[in-house]
Amino acid sequence: MSLKDAAGRYCRRHVPTTSHPRRMEDSSGGHVRKKIISTCLKMKDMLDNGITLIEDLSKARQPLTYLDAVYFVRPNQENIGHIKKDFGEVREYSGRLYKAAHLFFTEIIPDDMLGDIAKSDIAPFVQTVKELNLAFLPIEERVFSLDNPMAYNDYYGGKMTEKKLDEIAEQLVTVCATLDESPCPKVRICNSNLDCVKRLATKVQAKLEKYKEANILTANNKSQLIILDRGFDPISPFLHELTFQAMAYDLLSAVSASSKIDPVKNTYTFDSNKDSSLDDTKKEIILDTSNEVWRELRHLHISTVVQKVNQKTNALMEKYSNLRGSGGGDPNNMHEMKSMINKMPKYKRRKRILTPSLNSRRTVWRLQ
Repeated sequence: MSLKDAAGRYCRRHVPTTSHPRRMEDSSGGHVRKKIISTCLKMKDMLDNGITLIEDLSKARQPLTYLDAVYFVRPNQENIGHIKKDFGEVREYSGRLYKAAHLFFTEIIPDDMLGDIAKSDIAPFVQTVKELNLAFLPIEERVFSLDNPMAYNDYYGGKMTEKKLDEIAEQLVTVCATLDESPCPKVRICNSNLDCVKRLATKVQAKLEKYKEANILTANNKSQLIILDRGFDPISPFLHELTFQAMAYDLLSAVSASSKIDPVKNTYTFDSNKDSSLDDTKKEIILDTSNEVWRELRHLHISTVVQKVNQKTNALMEKYSNLRGSGGGDPNNMHEMKSMINKMPKYKRRKRILTPSLNSRRTVWRLQ
């Protein structure tokens, strides 16, 4: 099963559908949560669930007392404090921002924190409390990220605290919960002076047991979770990968703004003026599995990509040669004109899908 699909299905299953308009509040500093939402749920999913607006919980917002609020947050005191403010418990003035609250937590909420919510003045407004256990970023079918760019520096710089390890362990366990897997953690330590990996594995094991006790995970150990430090393979970061996706991210992240990849947003922006057959001057596409050409080519060697893109381009031009202004066709033949009109949307769609791969292949080939 695709991890990305599993995360999306998990999200849709646990966020109930409603016909009433709602707004989603994302936790303060929660860029990871925003990415999770945008990765797992499409705009249609949002609308189907009655969500019309996403806002940052830490920022000032207008009162909308006719709307329910859906909070997608980490279970910590800071976020609980923001929610209390929204419903007038600690506000300077009387009143609340929203009609009701639906609380969705990315991880297991501690009992004392849950008790604090139950005893507070916001309790009458809380209609839903649910642990989604979704604290990671699904990138591809079998790739995920914890979106923690400082982890490498913390690990080798001696700054990996117990709190940081605990957060990483919780994120890893939510991956297992999404896949409904209860693995047995295995450790491979390559530097005896660094015990972070072993401590992390111990925390992961403890949290897995906690999830089993809460019936979030079934008690099976069919899979294994292998935890490695970078010392297991120190060579790979210094090698230049020659597959299309790796080369595109390596090379196109450093070129001009008119043609580049944004590794954070996973988007490719290019200047379509270089292709005289296109009307727009600048285009941006998302590099994910919904792009069928990118999905097919991304893990192939660059030389194979060059051949396949050329083949696809030639096949497209040959199939729709009478739509390219070559002078072919009889303008008085109504049947032929109708056939050309029917083919035009398909031609434009195929061209729109293929053009970014053709453009990026040319740029990568030139820069390598």
